[in-house]
Amino acid sequence: MKKVILGSLLAGGLTIGAATFPASAAKPRETDVQKALKEVYPDAQTQVTGTRDVNGVQVSEVKVTTKAGESAAELTQYGDFLSYGVPRNEGGLNNMISQATGGVFKSQPQDVDMFRVTNYYVDFAGPNNKTYEATFDAVGRLLDISNASEMKRASMTDASNRQKAGPEADKIIGFAKKYLPDAKPEAVYKAPELGDNFYYVQTNSGDIIVNTNGQVYSFREQIQQNDVPPPVTKTINDMFKTDKIGKMYRGEYEYYEFTQSSPTGEPVLVKMRPNGDILKVQNDAAEKESQAVTAKAKSGKSGGANESTSPETPKSNKKNSKKTG
Repeated sequence: MKKVILGSLLAGGLTIGAATFPASAAKPRETDVQKALKEVYPDAQTQVTGTRDVNGVQVSEVKVTTKAGESAAELTQYGDFLSYGVPRNEGGLNNMISQATGGVFKSQPQDVDMFRVTNYYVDFAGPNNKTYEATFDAVGRLLDISNASEMKRASMTDASNRQKAGPEADKIIGFAKKYLPDAKPEAVYKAPELGDNFYYVQTNSGDIIVNTNGQVYSFREQIQQNDVPPPVTKTINDMFKTDKIGKMYRGEYEYYEFTQSSPTGEPVLVKMRPNGDILKVQNDAAEKESQAVTAKAKSGKSGGANESTSPETPKSNKKNSKKTG
């Protein structure tokens, strides 16, 4: 599997050229799910536990077992990973999470997993000489569109106000080469907005953010048209003017998932980035209760007349119980 990672905040130095984007050019990087699994998990036992249709694409759900523990992965019929778990020693992850959160939680994290999510990024030209970047997941769903010039001004690719790394640069480059082995590092900058020990590595073909412990925040690498999976190609052809397409990237970002106990003993699921930023907190018990109230209101069996007739009650509950990936 080609390791290519990009966070949406790493869009810069973009050059747009007129390019056609024929559907026939989009060939699957992998046509065999098992082959893709062996590339990512060469020493693990993998078991496909189920399949489902996502955006017209068959997605396999996989259980992964290694010496370091169990995890899970989801990948498309073309061998692209929507997300994949990276089993690690839980004790080591506990320490990293405790350090990242600064001891916010009183108890140690439990059931710790590390995941990476794959996205595709496409630059295209807009009116008034503006450049945009569209973000897709591996099944071709459009996730975001950003103004590339604004992103560059706000991102780490704008080196005008950034401080270069010191003697630790060689160590950071060593970590970067593990994920972008063919890339040539051009500069290493400090990333204090992410944490004291995070660094941004700019290369000739992509970018990576990593800290001095080797924890990856995100990385990306430029790809060719025939490396873009068919579901992404289809969405691009259906939604955009293909003569405006510029550079394309494949990228990944990393997050940790663990549980904490509420005061009543209910497990609370926490999703956290390597620098301690919280992506999501999920309380299954609270969500189920909220969904039950919503269903009761919709069925007209609510105990109070105001609850059963007010249109705001279902909307409010539905919003609170919405799950995000």
